[in-house]
Amino acid sequence: MSSDVGSLGITLTDDEMREAQQLAEQTLKVFAKEWGHYNNTLNSHLRGKVGEIAVARWLETNGVRVDPLFRDTGKGSQCDIVASDARKLRLDVKTWDKTYWAEMGRCVAVDQLKKLRTKADGILWCVSSPKLVPGVEVELVGWNWMDDVAAAPRRMTGPAGRRQVDNHQVDADKLRRPTDLLAILKLKPGADP
Repeated sequence: MSSDVGSLGITLTDDEMREAQQLAEQTLKVFAKEWGHYNNTLNSHLRGKVGEIAVARWLETNGVRVDPLFRDTGKGSQCDIVASDARKLRLDVKTWDKTYWAEMGRCVAVDQLKKLRTKADGILWCVSSPKLVPGVEVELVGWNWMDDVAAAPRRMTGPAGRRQVDNHQVDADKLRRPTDLLAILKLKPGADP
């Protein structure tokens, strides 16, 4: 899947996939009895973890210091990653099965937005193949500031015949380039991004 905003593919190693599996099992235990806006299954937690691990590696590979809060299940109410260079940003990572990306991707539930705005400055959007197996490629499609998400149109999304969720859905042409995020992280605080 290619994107007009300069998406990047990141292939997980076998060790990263094992870590994702372990983390997904831990977070499923923590959230198993909670009602959420999205599916609370091992597969959905695993999809989230592969995205978080891929983004953390991509940032580190590009010289950004990463505090991977997603690795500590006790920090589930915080952002997924704190990325630091000249500037520090709190980032959340959202990962979709590429099958559903066009119709349901780039979404944040309206009820979830207020909480997300208190813990994150921006969201990185990823997709992966339907099957999460060793060697899976995660595509970092783009990112947005939380203000971009708040300004996005509200749409009811979900599979036909199933529960629909009231979401802010960022239009695909409003995604920001991953490389622009790296440039912003390297700007001195107070510099205009």
